[in-house]
Amino acid sequence: MSHPSDHLDLAELQLERELRQMFELDSQKDLETYLTCVENLADESWKADIQKMYRAVHTIKGGSVTVKADAILQVATVLEDLLSELRYLEATPSLDDGQLKQILREGGEILASVLDNQEVGVQSKVERIQVLQEQIQKTYLQDWNEQTQLQIEFAEQGFDLVVLDLEIALNQLPETGIVPEKTIQLATQLIGELEEIGQELELESGWKTLLTDASQLLTEPDVNLWKAQWQYYLQCLKASVKQGGKLVTLDTSSEDRTTSLGLEEIDSLSDNIDLSDDSNVEEISSSATSLGLDEIDSFLDNLDLS
Repeated sequence: MSHPSDHLDLAELQLERELRQMFELDSQKDLETYLTCVENLADESWKADIQKMYRAVHTIKGGSVTVKADAILQVATVLEDLLSELRYLEATPSLDDGQLKQILREGGEILASVLDNQEVGVQSKVERIQVLQEQIQKTYLQDWNEQTQLQIEFAEQGFDLVVLDLEIALNQLPETGIVPEKTIQLATQLIGELEEIGQELELESGWKTLLTDASQLLTEPDVNLWKAQWQYYLQCLKASVKQGGKLVTLDTSSEDRTTSLGLEEIDSLSDNIDLSDDSNVEEISSSATSLGLDEIDSFLDNLDLS
């Protein structure tokens, strides 16, 4: 007579097999996405392509944890690190000589080889991708360092969260009139937080100049002025972080930040949120919490600089 635990063991084994089969199928699809993006790399689609490649490898990495595929995890991790640095480049690197495409293609082929056979030469494959990463750093990322990465990761992952409460308040302003005192206090607090963040991120003086200019709005609480000028300053500040705190001016004549605001990737806060819809604004407002300096410190501490 079988023991109940035997049935549980069989069920767990069956589940593991099914998860493994799903992982193998999904990983092949993600790998195909990666390799297709490599072959189609172009100046005009660089940002989108490198993000797709990063997400594909990140998904394989996550799946390998679930099915305990340690060899795949090791290789996917170092390839993800390589891509992580490239995806924060503001300008498209030179693609004309085919060197970057060849490096990325080789990285994908190494990952493909470990997906097919996890037992052979894993360490040498990890080391080879690390060599490829060094080539990229020397050729395309000469000015790159951990501080630069920290600044850009804040711009991509943290800035929109920090300013979200003010953006919601701006969206709720009436058509005309005077800005409510509560909104002015919110903006004052935000400027103080951004000043301290700038110090922690070691941003250049342009960041401080933008905050000083924005603070002048605190003494001119006209609704129309705030709606127009705060959107502009927030765009400039986000662009400034990406450039290490340089003074940035933008042409916003054809842009509306309320329709383009969003956190990118895994990681997107408002790709599917329309801030012009009052019901969405109320929903966000009820769940969003203003980030204080403690939360920002925690964010900075937990950024992946590996």
